[in-house]
Amino acid sequence: MYQSMRKKDNQQIAIFLPSYLEAALEADINAGVDAMNNSLFEKGFSFHYLVRPLEQRATYGLPQWKVAGAVAVDVRRSELVCELDESGLSYVVLNGVAGPNGSAVQADDAGNMECAMKYLYELGHRRIGYVNPYRDPKLIPIGFAEQHYSVIRRTASYFEFCLAYGLPVLESAKDCTVTVEDAVAEGVARGFTAYVAYSFEMYMEICHYLHARNLHIPRDVSVVTFNNPPLARFAAPPATCVEIPCREMGVEAGRLLLERLERPRETEPQVRMLPGRLVIRDSAGPAIGKRQ
Repeated sequence: MYQSMRKKDNQQIAIFLPSYLEAALEADINAGVDAMNNSLFEKGFSFHYLVRPLEQRATYGLPQWKVAGAVAVDVRRSELVCELDESGLSYVVLNGVAGPNGSAVQADDAGNMECAMKYLYELGHRRIGYVNPYRDPKLIPIGFAEQHYSVIRRTASYFEFCLAYGLPVLESAKDCTVTVEDAVAEGVARGFTAYVAYSFEMYMEICHYLHARNLHIPRDVSVVTFNNPPLARFAAPPATCVEIPCREMGVEAGRLLLERLERPRETEPQVRMLPGRLVIRDSAGPAIGKRQ
């Protein structure tokens, strides 16, 4: 900050995080933040982090001092960045939604869900459940429409796929107050042969509850998960994943921010959606009756 003041050449970027612990310990998008920082660091930029742990009650706010630009991570609703949007500061949202004056980089989560569903369908599965993240009702309530875009779009894509292919649905997929255990119990009772998990952590829970019912993965039930953390290949069984392109998203966010900083009057706000890729391992196999 002092160097920028002395040189009169501000190259500081403020990075807003919704929750320090979540971002530090669990969020795969951290790889995207690192990739973005590396790409901008090469251009002479430096960074500082601002934490907004209760973003559902307030906005992400503004940096406490003058900066060249800003990046907000995992923004659920555009209202949360209204101050950034109205300030005239160049900003980009990474893995979230921006206001009318900001750009955003997102995963193509509708296409990613379709990819997972098509893979299981081609394996012969006709009763496929989707398990959404559980949110304790005792916490600050968030309506389904206020959830992260990945929750909303994956859910919509799941129901659209089932409708298009004439498949039964797991009704609990539209409710984030249903625990993984209860969702699995519903699926087992209805004879579902495959599940798609919102995250790798939930993949581990699904496997635990299936094993507790003496169901073998993938002989009896197949499971595909979103995200592809390093531990996914060491799970039992190693997890088939739809990998979210977090690093590519980070690099793209850095590129969009640089464009806004270099040509603010010529660069229009935009939304870029990047597709994921299917990483096939051992957790999904042919449905019973489709095996050689």
